[in-house]
Amino acid sequence: MKAKYVKQGLGLLRLIILVLLVGILSACKQDEKEIELSFIKTSYEIYVNEEVEVLLRLKNVKKKDIVFESENPDIATFENGVLKGVSVGKTTISIMIKNKLNTRKYIYVDVIERVDEEYSITYYLDGGKNHPNNPTKYTKEQLPITFYEPTKEHYIFDGWYVNASFTSEKVTQLKTGNDGNIRLYAKWVPATYQINYHVLENARHQNKTSYTIFDLPFNLTSASLSGYIFKGWYLDQEYTNSIDTIDISIVGIRDVYGKFEKAYNITYHLNEGTLPNDAIKIFSKSDLGLKLPIPTKDGYTFLGWYDNPNFTGEAIDTIEEEQDLVLFAKWSGGNQEYPITYNLNKGTLPEDAITKYKENETITLPIPTKEGATFGGWFLDAQLKTYKISEISNGTAGNITLYACWLYEVIFEIEGNDIKEMVIENDKVTKPEDPQKEGHTFDRWVIIVNDVEVEFNFNSPITSNVRIIAKFIENVGNN
Repeated sequence: MKAKYVKQGLGLLRLIILVLLVGILSACKQDEKEIELSFIKTSYEIYVNEEVEVLLRLKNVKKKDIVFESENPDIATFENGVLKGVSVGKTTISIMIKNKLNTRKYIYVDVIERVDEEYSITYYLDGGKNHPNNPTKYTKEQLPITFYEPTKEHYIFDGWYVNASFTSEKVTQLKTGNDGNIRLYAKWVPATYQINYHVLENARHQNKTSYTIFDLPFNLTSASLSGYIFKGWYLDQEYTNSIDTIDISIVGIRDVYGKFEKAYNITYHLNEGTLPNDAIKIFSKSDLGLKLPIPTKDGYTFLGWYDNPNFTGEAIDTIEEEQDLVLFAKWSGGNQEYPITYNLNKGTLPEDAITKYKENETITLPIPTKEGATFGGWFLDAQLKTYKISEISNGTAGNITLYACWLYEVIFEIEGNDIKEMVIENDKVTKPEDPQKEGHTFDRWVIIVNDVEVEFNFNSPITSNVRIIAKFIENVGNN
């Protein structure tokens, strides 16, 4: 019985060992079948600098056990599952499981230059000039792109729009993500130009102070200033470059200078003659040297202009001085009779005083009288300031009105010394400087009215002869 059990035990052991060997061999065979290294793609076309993840199929293999090698690293590299293009060309990447040559596999790589899709940008400038930095095409990789402002003479840029009616929003840049061809329309508004008019104080004019090209051309109207003649507009302060119209050739000027010259009047006493329609009546400095007009009178010959009604001195034919002129026309050839009117201012004419004269005669005027007054002459003006005459000269024509000038004697009495002055009736006498007297202080000027000293009022008109006396006050402490 014992031997039988031993034999049975050895048989069982053999069976167990056999089973184990079969299992081991089966396991080894099974391991070799389960190891796997493969690719989803075996060839790649990539761009320079592009990185692409290579998807591997691994079974029972760890990534750290993967060995890779680029045939030409200058063209493409492979690292940690990422394929990267370096330069244009073709190469091969080999991949295998470490120490297992029979697992080597290959990836074929073609590296190409990136050619991005280009889109056009078309600009509609409406006569403007585009900025040189604005591109005419773009790729998506170049975005964003900021647009620069174009220019157009006499206009201000008001934005880029994507439609010609300018109803879209303004476009300042192409943002990331934009694609497609672009049309941009430039919107313009007319530039407004300012003009500064440099004129004398209180001068007036009605010219435009601002304008656009749509206002062109326009004429500059004259400025005015009382007592002056406007001589034109100029582009410079020296008045050398005159201007009367703003047109396209001088758009943008900012300053215009008005030239003024002091005005002088010409008063013509025509003696029944007639001036030409274009006769100068106001002149200024720049008119010096101009010829005076020649009047006409039927049946008469013009003998010249004179600066006095007596026609004394030389005849005047040109404007020579910067001052007002009063001119009298002298004629010959007539024998017409004209009346003389005397304004005597309460005086009396001699009984034989003439009341008419003829053009071809020279008449000496009469001397009137007035109690208490001295005759100061005949004047042609009621103010008794100018045009004093003593005769009506040959060549004078027309009705004449004469005004008698009366003078009164004003005596300033200063300590027995008299200073005499003749004053025109109704004029005021000028107050003299305060007189001096040793040891005294001047007090006032007085007149005697009804034996009473009355202080004289220098603002009152002179209507009679008058004696004005200086009064002094003795200084205290001079005795």
